[in-house]
Parts: sequence; structure tokens; C-alpha cells
Amino acid sequence: MKILTLDGSPKPAGKSDTFRLSSRFLAGLMKQDGMTNETIRLIDKNIKPCIGCFQCWHRKDGTCIIEDDDQNELLAKFRDADIVLLSFPLYFYSIPSHVKAFLDRTLPLHQSQMVQEGNRIAFQPIEGLKHTKFVIISGCGFPQWDGNFTALDIICKNAFGPDSTRIFVSETPMLHQEAAKPVTEPLLQRFEAAGEEFAKNGCLSDATLKSLTTPMLPEKDYMDYANARHAKY
Repeated sequence: MKILTLDGSPKPAGKSDTFRLSSRFLAGLMKQDGMTNETIRLIDKNIKPCIGCFQCWHRKDGTCIIEDDDQNELLAKFRDADIVLLSFPLYFYSIPSHVKAFLDRTLPLHQSQMVQEGNRIAFQPIEGLKHTKFVIISGCGFPQWDGNFTALDIICKNAFGPDSTRIFVSETPMLHQEAAKPVTEPLLQRFEAAGEEFAKNGCLSDATLKSLTTPMLPEKDYMDYANARHAKY
């Protein structure tokens, strides 16, 4: 199976807290025989904004009319993947702008006809994309899930479907702190085990999702830690 990992952090390679989680999930996926992966850093790509021309719906070939940037190459890889792992930090309760620019330009991978999917109405994906599995991992520096990831969860559920695997983790700035290893390392180990589970089952159990998204520290303890760290700025 082909995995396409899209690293949406703007930070240099190896510096992203969110991608530390995603790389361990990927390590678990890669333990399954027959897995291949390509990782692309979206910040390094030239992706122009969507101009809303809808010419992609006239073309019907899965490509964008804007041809002087990297998007069509990315669309081909996106379309060819069996699993798309999208990793990015929470920015202003949503998606970083360069990642959003990429997602806006995936419209060519959908048909112009709307279909009913459970309780929602959506554009039907083109052939080949219907069976792609999506895993979205995002981290933030707040101690709570509710109110911080709420909007992002709705966006990702609509963009990637209700069956997409959405893993949103609070308190991620602790992941690069040596002193926090007693709580961060067990979380990283759970992410690797979750990757193995996903490779085997194509989804994660509710218990696994809860183990990945439960805050590492009590809210007050994390606030004290974060405020002490922020006082240095």
C-alpha cells in the first residue's frame, strides 16, 4: 500500500511537535509488510491560491488549470495514495494557510455532482479517490480539546469524510521538552502502536483514539508549565 505523508508544519524538518506524533504513527504503519511511504513538506512547495474558476470540473481529468506551480504534481500523488497522512499544527483554531491553499486546490479530485452521504451532502470524489483512507493529526498548545479543535474537527469531517481518522492532541509543546519525557514518551509509544492498529484494521478503536487525545497533564498543571515557559519571551 502507498502512503503519502503531508507534513504541514512550517518549521524546519525535525522541529515540529505535531510531526513527532505523526512520525511515530507512520513508524507503526510501516511495520506492516508491503507499505511504502513518501513524505512531502508542503511549506517547501509552490502552491498558488485557488482562483475559483471551476475549470477543473470542465477538464474532468483530476488536474488544475494553474500549471506553473507544484499542485498538479501533488494532486497526482494524492490521487495515487492508498493512505494519506496529513500532519499540521493548529493555527488560530484551524489549518495553517499553506496547508489550506493545498486543500483548496484539491477540488479537481471531486466531481461537480452532489451526493447524499449519511446526514450530509458532498461533492462526489473522482474514481480512485473513493477508497483512499485519510488520517489527520494535529497538535496545539492549549490544554483543552473542546473549543480549540471543535471547528477543525468539523472542517476535516466535511473535507475527508466522516470515516476519516482525526487525531487532535493538546499540550504538544511538551513533546520537545526533555523534562516532560515521563508523560510524552508513553504518548509517542501509543501513537506508534496506533499506526500498527491502523495498518491492520484500516481504522482506530474508540479506546485507542481516547488514549491518543487525552491530555498528558491536568489542565492547571499544564497552564502553570506553559505560562512559566511563555514568561521567557
